[in-house]
Amino acid sequence: LSVVGAVLENRVYLLRGAAWREQGAWERGMAAIEKAIELAPVDPRPRCAMALLHAHRADTRAERRAEEVSRALDRLEEARNLGFRDWESIRHERGLRALESEPRFQGLLEKR
Repeated sequence: LSVVGAVLENRVYLLRGAAWREQGAWERGMAAIEKAIELAPVDPRPRCAMALLHAHRADTRAERRAEEVSRALDRLEEARNLGFRDWESIRHERGLRALESEPRFQGLLEKR
C-alpha cells in the first residue's frame, strides 16, 4: 500500500471499530481496531479507540469490569507513550466514565 492508502485504510478500520462498538459487537470492534494498529503502529488514535471499547465493556460486563478498566488504561498509556496529547477530549469523553474514579486515569490526565 502507498502511504496515503495505508492512512485511509487505517481510518476505515477505526470507523468500523467504532461502529461495531456502538452495536455492542465487541469482538468485531476489537478486530477492526487491532487491524488499524497493525496498519499504523505509531498512531496513538487506535489505542484511544481501543480504550474506549474496553471502557464500554467495563460498563456492560460487571463480572469483567476490573479487567476491562485495566485494559482501557493500558491502551491510554500506550497512546500517551506514542505521543497522544489531546487529553482534554479524553477528560470529556462520556464513553470513558468507567475510568473516572481510577487513580491511573487521573494520573494520565494530570501528566498531559
